[in-house]
Amino acid sequence: MQKIQFILLRPVSSKVLGLFRILFGLCLVYEIFYYLQIDLINLGLRQPLMLFPYKGLEWIQPLPGKGMEVLVFLLLISAICITAGFLMRIASLVFLIGFSYIFFLDKSLYNNHLYLFLLLLIILIITDTDAAFSFDKRKHKAMIPFWQLMIFQFQIIIVYFYGGLAKLNPDWLVMHQPVKILTDSTDGFQTYIMIYGGLIFDLLIGFALLWKPTRAFAFMAALVFNILNAVIFNDIGIFPFFMMASLVLFVDPVKVDSWFEKGHLKKKDTNVSHVFRLNKPVQAFLLLYILFQVLFPFRHLRYKGNVDWYGEAQRFSWRMKIQQRDLKEFSMDVLDFDQKHILTLEPNKYLTSAQILSLQQDPAMLLTFAKFIEKDAKSKGMRKPVIRARLVVSFNGRAPQPVVDPEKDLCEISSDAPLAAWVTKLNGNEGD
Repeated sequence: MQKIQFILLRPVSSKVLGLFRILFGLCLVYEIFYYLQIDLINLGLRQPLMLFPYKGLEWIQPLPGKGMEVLVFLLLISAICITAGFLMRIASLVFLIGFSYIFFLDKSLYNNHLYLFLLLLIILIITDTDAAFSFDKRKHKAMIPFWQLMIFQFQIIIVYFYGGLAKLNPDWLVMHQPVKILTDSTDGFQTYIMIYGGLIFDLLIGFALLWKPTRAFAFMAALVFNILNAVIFNDIGIFPFFMMASLVLFVDPVKVDSWFEKGHLKKKDTNVSHVFRLNKPVQAFLLLYILFQVLFPFRHLRYKGNVDWYGEAQRFSWRMKIQQRDLKEFSMDVLDFDQKHILTLEPNKYLTSAQILSLQQDPAMLLTFAKFIEKDAKSKGMRKPVIRARLVVSFNGRAPQPVVDPEKDLCEISSDAPLAAWVTKLNGNEGD
C-alpha cells in the first residue's frame, strides 16, 4: 500500500489537466450548440408522441413551459465556465445534473461519447483541473497528485479496451461484419486491415500510450485511427475529435510544463510523495469507480443467446460499431375484435427517426411502444386491443428476418419478460 500511495501521490505538473479541461470544455460547448442546431428540445423531445425512458427513471419528463430552453442555456454557461476554469466544480456539477437530465429523458438520445462526458464530469468535480490555465488564479498551483491524472487516463483506456473486447465475436472476426457494410466493401486487404488492425489497436493503444518507448508511435496511430473514424462514420459526432484531444493526457507532464515555462519542472523534483494526502472518501471513490468501470460492461454475460441481436446490455458498455441493422419493414396493427376492425399504424407518425433507429436496435423499446399504443387504444374505447408488429431487419448482412413473430400479441407480453422469450432467434449466416 505504501508503494501504491507513493505512485498515486507523486506530484506532477498541473498543466496537463489544465489543457485537457479546456479541450473538454470546448467539446461540451460544441455539444450544446449542436443540440441548438438540430432543435433537440422541440424536434427530439416535444414533437414525438412518446419518449422511451430508462427502467426506473420513468418519472423524468421534459420540463414544462420554457424550462428546457432555460436548462440548455444554463448548460451552455456551465460549459463556458468549465472551459475557462471559473467556478469549475460548481459548473461541472451543474452541467452533470442538467446534461444527465436530458440524457436520461429518452433512450434514443444515448451515445457512447455522451456517456463518457458524464463520467468525465464526475471526475472533474473531484480533481484540480482548474489548477492551471483557469480564470480563478486563487486555485492555481504548479503540482497535483498523480492519481488525478491517472483516473482520466484510466477512463480513456477503458473506452478503447472494452471497445476491442466487444469485437471478439464471430460476426467481427469471421463474417467481417459490420465493417463490410459500413465501408461498402468485400473481403480484401483493406477489410482485413480494418477488422484485425482495428481490434489490435483498441486492445493495445491505451497501454502503448502509457509506455514511453511506444508512446510516439501510439500517438500517431491514435490520430490516424480517429481521423479515419471521423471520415467513415457520419453518426459519431464529436467523439473522434474528443478522443484526439484526450491524447494530451498521455503527454509527459514534464514536457507539457516545458512548453510554457523556461525553468520547467525537472524529473528529479517529482519524487516527493509527502506533499499530498489521499483521504479515505477519495480512496473509496476511486476504488468503487474503477471497479464499476471494469465490471459493469461485463453484465451482458448474464444473458443467454446473442446479446447484440437481443439488444441486451448494449448501452453503458462501450459495445461500439459491432452491429448494423438495415430496416426493411416496420408497421403495427391494432386489432379490435369487438368491432371487427384493424388499424395499421405508421410508426413515423408517432416517433422520430432517431427513436425508430434506436428501437430497431433495442427490441425492448418495441414492447414499450406497443404498451403505449395499447393504453392509447383503450382510452379511445377499445376494450381489449390486440397489437401486432411487423419489424423486419437485416442484421450484420444476414437475410432479413422479423424481430418478433408478426402474429404475436404484444399486449400479452409482460414488460419484465426476458427478451429471449419473445424476440425471434437470430438467423445463422450472411444472406444472399
